[in-house]
Amino acid sequence: MQGANLALLELAQELKTHYGVEPVVLMPRIHKNYSGHNLLLACRESRIECYSFPFYRFQSTTRWVQYVRCYSNLLFYPYIYLKFRKQHFDIIHSNGSVLSLGAFLSRLMKCPHVWHLREAGALHYGTKSLPGKWYEKWVYTHGDVFIAISQALKSYYSSIIPSDKIKLVYDGVRIPTTCPVTKHDNMVFQFCMVGLVSGPKNQLDALKAVSVLVNEWQMTNLHFTVIGFLEPDYYQTLLSFVHDKGLDDYVTFLGERTDVGDLLTGMDVGLILSKFEAFGRVTVEYMMHGLPVIASNTGANPEIVEDGITGLLCKLGNVQELASHMRTLMTDRETLLRFSANGRERAFRCFSVDQNVQQIYKTYESVLASE
Repeated sequence: MQGANLALLELAQELKTHYGVEPVVLMPRIHKNYSGHNLLLACRESRIECYSFPFYRFQSTTRWVQYVRCYSNLLFYPYIYLKFRKQHFDIIHSNGSVLSLGAFLSRLMKCPHVWHLREAGALHYGTKSLPGKWYEKWVYTHGDVFIAISQALKSYYSSIIPSDKIKLVYDGVRIPTTCPVTKHDNMVFQFCMVGLVSGPKNQLDALKAVSVLVNEWQMTNLHFTVIGFLEPDYYQTLLSFVHDKGLDDYVTFLGERTDVGDLLTGMDVGLILSKFEAFGRVTVEYMMHGLPVIASNTGANPEIVEDGITGLLCKLGNVQELASHMRTLMTDRETLLRFSANGRERAFRCFSVDQNVQQIYKTYESVLASE
């Protein structure tokens, strides 16, 4: 239930509730780490038809097991098609750029294919097209319309997909019925970072900045909370850094949580330091809860965070600049509160799930009208 799956779930729920669409979700086999909290269970709770099958990404890291999984799609794709060949679908919608099942099904079922580009794997995770670059270029010819969730992502894919086929539609985030704003009245200043705890998300730079604040600048009235699924090897790297720098009293790892909204109301500033963020759902959630954002100047971050208005941008990897920004918001309450109010207003105005779903539904109508 990371960003892309949460976005898909909200899209399916809104289409079903407000537009009379009956979505059928096909998702890859569920990893054991997510057996208690995954898209399949969430869909069933929402009475959305959902199935889990063993199909795999064509973009991934180059470990031999990834190649085996990728080429096993030659067996699983026909099997999945046979399971659904008698059903009528108006549109196939692929939720992500690294799965090609939708391209396969749309051509066999002779229905249009809307391809949602949600990640730039090569930039974010260092992945590659396992069958080769030719396959990546070829498979994207099997999309009628592509939806990019940021201008940064649209620019990235314009080198292999005609730009006139790519439509920019920012992701939306569902606004809670009650969306409390943090009061910024903590005795100890609270920084947080939400998301998958992995190398590309760059929590290590945040810890380095905390070390600068505590050990070099003697600013000890702070705490840093990390929320998200912990990738074991990277987590051990972070723990070692915390211990080596004497930061045990200043850092907490909460792991994966389902009450993130409640936790954010007790924070002061949110950090998003990814090497390449395709959109930044967490960034919008920070802003909705009144947290100013400090973000790396990569990917879609500059599209969401207005530097000096809703938060502060820093150069990726520049720990001193990051620490300086953190110090600024710790010591300048007027700026902190101004960013808080501006960010909350911008999040509600620009990144609601209602706007997102409306634009996607219009895309569906346009695609069907051209058939």
